[in-house]
Amino acid sequence: MIRRSAPALAAVLLLAGALAVGALLVLQARSDDARHDRTARAVALAAEAVTRLTTVSPESAEDDTARVLALAGGDFRDRFAVRSGPYTKAVRAAGASATGTVVAAGAESGTASSAPGEPGDITVLVAAGQEVSSAEADGPPVTESLTFRFRVTVADGPDGPVVSELEFVR
Repeated sequence: MIRRSAPALAAVLLLAGALAVGALLVLQARSDDARHDRTARAVALAAEAVTRLTTVSPESAEDDTARVLALAGGDFRDRFAVRSGPYTKAVRAAGASATGTVVAAGAESGTASSAPGEPGDITVLVAAGQEVSSAEADGPPVTESLTFRFRVTVADGPDGPVVSELEFVR
């Protein structure tokens, strides 16, 4: 009797093992999907923050600054908020308008948990272009094209992801 049940027991154990491995593979795939989605959202947020930062005009300088602050959190928000007044005045005094565009953006690194709502930072590199137009008193407007690279850290804020750090990269 034991001999006959040994193959059946082995088959049951083999089937249970296969089911366990299958379940683990499904859970891993879901975890990878969640991590990928979170990284994609961080890259999109970083690109939007850089676009907002590089797009300014004298007529809307306060609103332009407020749009950047709306995406900011942590130390970056604190530093940018303190400098927003002088920044707005400088934009108005310069009389120049700038339009920024993101050329490329991608995740550099991350400590992001795969579980939604769990803390973790994602670092994004963003390459951007900026067209700056300034009115000349005695001639046509002058337009200058600039390029920048930024390293943007996206962290979890109380109401969702925020830009917690933004720096120029050489």
